[in-house]
Amino acid sequence: MAAAFRFFGKNGYTEGTSGHISVRDPILPDHFWMNPFAVHFSQLKASDMVLVDGEGYVVKGGNQAMINEAGFMIHYEVVVLT
Repeated sequence: MAAAFRFFGKNGYTEGTSGHISVRDPILPDHFWMNPFAVHFSQLKASDMVLVDGEGYVVKGGNQAMINEAGFMIHYEVVVLT
């Protein structure tokens, strides 16, 4: 996931600090991983990724444990509920 962010950042496919990529957790199906708020795509590392539950609470946070609420709302519907 972090490699995908860095690839996007390197190739200009970036929203800077506002875009999102998310992945459903393989063990907790109602949780998913997303990028932290306000960190540029090209700067993200695996240790920065944030695990979020179905209520939008950070369960496991990286270096920046804040998430974008809009990103949560959109990605929860797509990643968890589909």
